[in-house]
Amino acid sequence: MHAISDRSRRGFTLMEILVALVLIGLMAGTLLPAVLNNVERGEVNRVHEDLEAVNTAAKAFRVDVQRWPGDLEDLVVQPATASSDSALTGGLYPTTLQARWAGPYLEIGSVTTGIGTALGGTILSRMGLTAWNAENFVTIKVLNVSQADARTLSASVDGDTAVAYALDTAGKVRWRVGSGGADTLIYLGSPVQ
Repeated sequence: MHAISDRSRRGFTLMEILVALVLIGLMAGTLLPAVLNNVERGEVNRVHEDLEAVNTAAKAFRVDVQRWPGDLEDLVVQPATASSDSALTGGLYPTTLQARWAGPYLEIGSVTTGIGTALGGTILSRMGLTAWNAENFVTIKVLNVSQADARTLSASVDGDTAVAYALDTAGKVRWRVGSGGADTLIYLGSPVQ
């Protein structure tokens, strides 16, 4: 009897340890791709949410000031009547309209150099106009987003992976190699009327 109780205190056998390691490996191999896919999907969703936040802020600014903002700073700091602060469609903000600013419309820190977002991208400070299908749209650009990431975002936002920067491309998400070879995601926001 004494020999049996000594053997039960020795620990796990090599076979038991190997079986446990194999089971842990199988579980990790099954769960890891799902976790990584969720992380990637979260990154894409964050970019989309950031772009929509800028678009929503621009629309609120437009309601109050009756002009589209020229840059992100106009959404955070009341635009000045100085010649360096102009609306998206050109021209200065008239004093009477500039006084109607009721922001900040965007709750983000410094916007003079752009807003950092997921996927390693930066939402550029200056907004633009893009003509498509006989209509102009507020354009928000994100620098340093790869074409593959743009396709993933397009699949999420537009339901397809077409991101070529061409007039026949449908949807809000576009992509092109920007100046200096930097990959640029182009997001069509609200129509400009």
